[in-house]
Amino acid sequence: MIVFETLVLIGVACIIGAVVGGGLKLVNVELPLIDSLARQLLLGVVGIVIIVVAVATKPAGGNGNGGTGPPDLGEAALTLSRVAGPPGMSLTVGGTGFASGETVAVRFHVQDIGEVTADGSGSFAGMTIVIPTNWVFEGQFQVVATGSSSSKSASQSFEVPRPTLELSPTDGPAGTQVTVTGSGFAVAEEIEVEFNLDRLAVVQADGEGRFSATVIIPADWPFSGEFDVRATGETSRRTKNAPFDVQ
Repeated sequence: MIVFETLVLIGVACIIGAVVGGGLKLVNVELPLIDSLARQLLLGVVGIVIIVVAVATKPAGGNGNGGTGPPDLGEAALTLSRVAGPPGMSLTVGGTGFASGETVAVRFHVQDIGEVTADGSGSFAGMTIVIPTNWVFEGQFQVVATGSSSSKSASQSFEVPRPTLELSPTDGPAGTQVTVTGSGFAVAEEIEVEFNLDRLAVVQADGEGRFSATVIIPADWPFSGEFDVRATGETSRRTKNAPFDVQ
């Protein structure tokens, strides 16, 4: 904006000089160079012409420096290597349209998760981020990148699925062997499987937040009816119940 602002200031100064010169002449005060009406009119016209030229030649995109500064890269954009996954999931982030060499901060929803430096073209690629392992919420959340100097921002949605839990079989007498499968837990976390309040197993989730365990309904369970089998992630604190009907 240096050239544009300088020209505008010169033009405004000329107009002010013409007005001031005319005003002073009314009270019989004359200043050198602007002591005649012709000079005052000429100075005012020159000021107007300079402002018109400055506005007409202002570069598109608003960098205002005659095209010698960094180009306006337009809107910032963000890409994700995947758009859904459980807590603890790693993904790769890329971005374009930021300022050259600026620091770009990345957050998940409102939680800061990393920074990266944009290259000379205002882009970055290959940044690895991890969805917080203690994220207990489910649904669509925004991964947001914000440039520290340009204040440009871009975002993409990332879906954290709800936990699921399935039993096979879903009923039987005390002492029944049951396969418990679950998903939507944090990557590689330990998961406690309980029947009512009795711990039946501790199993580790895989790289997608899934697990499978074989448990036995306590053989000495004295009651009949539906009771919950519960899976709880020890890191994410995510939990899910599924009923088992003791016959």
